[in-house]
Parts: sequence; structure tokens; C-alpha cells
Amino acid sequence: MRFGPLDPIMSDPSVTDVAVTGDGTVWTDRGCGMVREVGVPTFRSPRSVREFAVGLCAQMGCRLDDASPIADAASPEGVRVNAVIAPLVPDGASLSIRVQPRDAPGLDALAGRGMMPLSWLPLLRSLVRRRANILIIGGTGSGKTTLMRALLAECGGDERVVSVEEVRELGSIGVANHVPLATRNANVEGAGAVGLSDLVRASLRMRPD
Repeated sequence: MRFGPLDPIMSDPSVTDVAVTGDGTVWTDRGCGMVREVGVPTFRSPRSVREFAVGLCAQMGCRLDDASPIADAASPEGVRVNAVIAPLVPDGASLSIRVQPRDAPGLDALAGRGMMPLSWLPLLRSLVRRRANILIIGGTGSGKTTLMRALLAECGGDERVVSVEEVRELGSIGVANHVPLATRNANVEGAGAVGLSDLVRASLRMRPD
């Protein structure tokens, strides 16, 4: 993908989130909360922010214009983009970009980083092995998807995994028999939308383990 003036930031492996406000101010999160970027190329005007947001969404096959002023899209590489344009925001566009971690840490690595106590690992692995229902909740950027990916990676090689997402974020989970489903927005004529409930119904016929 091409990120124009944000290319230097997006190439930094420590960056997890990038936000651009309507006036062109750029904010980044490197694991310690949002910090304003200083000394990076900025957008010339609110109009340039809007044009950038429209072009970025177009790369992902997502429409962003006056008729569809909110876009939520993801690339095959796991970059998720949310964009809102004026007049829903005062000027230009509000842009939020989330980057999938370059690595896919397993449960041991996550415990080593402090996500959970080491003593929890046998329990978590047992829950996966027994195919238990697990509810993962948390705030934005708290690691929900990272934990889900690590749990799915614990599935046996003979397991069939069917995942259902509103926007693709899981990426590769290291399971060969994986069917990744994601919703689809309506086209310009307002047809062709496929929602979560449609995918859940379809998944039940795909022999998920």
C-alpha cells in the first residue's frame, strides 16, 4: 500500500496506530498512547487531508465520498482504516489507521510481555483444547485481536477454523484449514451487502470445529 506523506511513519515497526485530524496534525501510538508527531511532513490543508483519506480508502476498494462519508476498511496486510469526512467532521477528514503487529506473538510471548500471568497459560490452552466459549473484551488497542490470534494458533493441525469479522484484522493465524470470512458493504446501487448475521449463518454450514 502507498501512504504518501505517512510512509516514513508507517514503515516504523513500533507504530501501532496513526491518527490524522482535519487540520493535518498527525498523531502516533508506539505503545505508550497517542503522541503528536513533530518534524514530519504535514498535509497542506484540510482539503489535502480529505483527498488523502479518499485515495487511501480507494486503495482498499472502499468508497468514501459525500454519499458515503464514513468508511471502515482493511487491507490484506492487516492495515485497518477508519475515515470520516466533512461535514460530519468540521473540516477535511478524520483518519484513523491501525497497523497489524509485524509479528504474531503466541501465548508464551504475550505472558512474557505482561498480558496475563504465566500461571494462566495451562488454563487458556485447556479452554482451546476443550473448544470452550471464550469472551474477549477490552478497550481500543488493548490487545483483543492479538490475544484471539494467539488462542487460535493453539488449535490442533486437524482443526477447521471459520472466523467471522466485520473488517479483516486477524490475518494469518497459523492454521492451515482456516476459512476467513468478512462482511461486505453495499455497492453504489445499494445492493450486495453481506452482514455479520449472514456470515454466521453461512459459517454453520462450513463444518467449523
